[in-house]
Amino acid sequence: LLTQDIDNYEIILVDDGSTDGSGALADELAQSPITNHQSQIIKVIHQENKGVSAARNAGLDIATGDYVWFVDADDIVLSEQLQVNSEKLGINPQLIIFGFVWDENGVAKSFGASEDEIPYNLWRCWFNRNAIEKTKLRFTAGRKYAEDQEFILKFVVGCDKCNVEAINKPLYYYTLRPGSAMTKKGVKLKRIKDVAAVLLQFLGLALIKGKLNERWAWMEIKRMSKSLYVTIIR
Repeated sequence: LLTQDIDNYEIILVDDGSTDGSGALADELAQSPITNHQSQIIKVIHQENKGVSAARNAGLDIATGDYVWFVDADDIVLSEQLQVNSEKLGINPQLIIFGFVWDENGVAKSFGASEDEIPYNLWRCWFNRNAIEKTKLRFTAGRKYAEDQEFILKFVVGCDKCNVEAINKPLYYYTLRPGSAMTKKGVKLKRIKDVAAVLLQFLGLALIKGKLNERWAWMEIKRMSKSLYVTIIR
């Protein structure tokens, strides 16, 4: 981020009870004159380990920017990310979706983006913060799996008219690492419970908001149902 031309952004670093020195590094970044841009702000939050949902909520609670972007600590933001996305802000979209690179076991594949899709990954999106705060949207405490999809679906359902802009080029590099939360053994039951809870919750919200008959809603129901089925039979 710090190498980009756009300078009117804030960075919020959440130290969720880390034990590897990340907290000290975050403090160092916040206190050091790393750029000449006065409008760049780095904020640091230290808290006991509460999990990814609580960490993201802590960041949301102090965010002041027009848009919010959740970045995983071990991934790479491709160089033109802020510049390209900022070009879309003039029309004030509720959601910006962009392409990405997925690296698994050393094999990298590029994916684009479409305004017709509902993304499955949080880090593919810029969210309009006013739209988030209008519905007081936050992550479910304790949710470890499908928390991305839960947040995105609640966001889309909560928008009166969700204006979406898509950037059909990879701007984020995601690496699936051995031993990550997505690959650890012994998590099958928790994953089943979380995905099932998100699916049932979405069905209820979509029904209440009158969006259950929309094509994108049924595509998401189908996708989550398939994910749940695959997890169960493995």
